[in-house]
Amino acid sequence: MKFRLFALLALVLGVVSCQKDPYGLEVDSKGEAAVTLNVALPDDATRAAGTDSAQGGINNVDLINAYDIRYILEVYNLEDGKLAKERMTEVKDTETSASFSFRLIPGRNYKFVVWADFVNQGSDGKVDLHYNTDATGDGLRNVTVVTNNWKVIDESRDAYTGFKVVENFSSLSALTEPITLTRPFAKLRVVTNDIKEMISVRPAEV
Repeated sequence: MKFRLFALLALVLGVVSCQKDPYGLEVDSKGEAAVTLNVALPDDATRAAGTDSAQGGINNVDLINAYDIRYILEVYNLEDGKLAKERMTEVKDTETSASFSFRLIPGRNYKFVVWADFVNQGSDGKVDLHYNTDATGDGLRNVTVVTNNWKVIDESRDAYTGFKVVENFSSLSALTEPITLTRPFAKLRVVTNDIKEMISVRPAEV
């Protein structure tokens, strides 16, 4: 009798732990479905040999010896603007893409916000370098510049961002397309053929 009771309980728990919800997704006992979100830097942000001021930081910073690429993801509920998940961070050596795996409740509206920048090599991604990504407690909604040790010419200050809104999340197909990041600011590049005459007004690395 006890054996049959235990077997019945095990069967019930097995059914509860993984079931189909009305949206056709496999959900766990909390009603959450597994999600994988891919993010990528733009196609022109690829590694190239040497240094070219016309290119961005991904081409010019030393990713072998000095820096890593940090990807941050924050997921918000559109209804109340609050975080649906704790912040997720991925640190890559030279990869221009990253993947985040997590779980969400189907049937809700979400906004996925991504930030990518450079951090010191070997960092766990929790320590900011050039940008405060949560100094005010607002997360990626209010990123500010770190002004300590500011240098006029510093390719490692390059950064990328992007977002995606998914309403009535009902299938994994809604997230199959990656979020392609773009620069949130412009890069000013001055080209001159009379550099010798411009020495007195040339920006210094300070």
